[in-house]
Amino acid sequence: RSGQWQEAISQLERMVADGHSPGVAGYTSALTACGRADELKQMYSLLEKMEDLALKCDVVSYTSCLHTAARARNTTLAKSLLKRMLTAQVEPNQRTLQAATSVLSRAEVQEVWPTALHRQQLPQAPRLAEQQGGGECALARRQRNEEMQRMAIEASKGLRAAREEGRVG
Repeated sequence: RSGQWQEAISQLERMVADGHSPGVAGYTSALTACGRADELKQMYSLLEKMEDLALKCDVVSYTSCLHTAARARNTTLAKSLLKRMLTAQVEPNQRTLQAATSVLSRAEVQEVWPTALHRQQLPQAPRLAEQQGGGECALARRQRNEEMQRMAIEASKGLRAAREEGRVG
């Protein structure tokens, strides 16, 4: 599992070397792989590379990064990611805000992005649930991580199939 992020980056490099553009989906798959391995520097480097290449990061890209920041309890990174989303005019979805509020308080999220929480109705924030006692928070976090892994695997399979069919250059 820990080496999958290296394989994802190698695949990106091979695609570029072969004259192909991995696109947002390819980079997001690599971001997710880095995030699952808790490779924050690599993940952030890929995010910056996407911006350098003028690839518009989408809500999936940012949400994947926010989940990693939340697992690492890195409030500085979480705030930075929210600011980038705001600047890029990428709308947060429910998963984005759940990830943000699992590492930041609602007040901190609103400080960075005053209208973000008004756009989505959030269930009780995991941080609050954790303070009230429990193991439900850890279970919910594990289930979200497993779901993100499944999504990354499906995205990777889809990208591979698209390449084989010649739909992606």
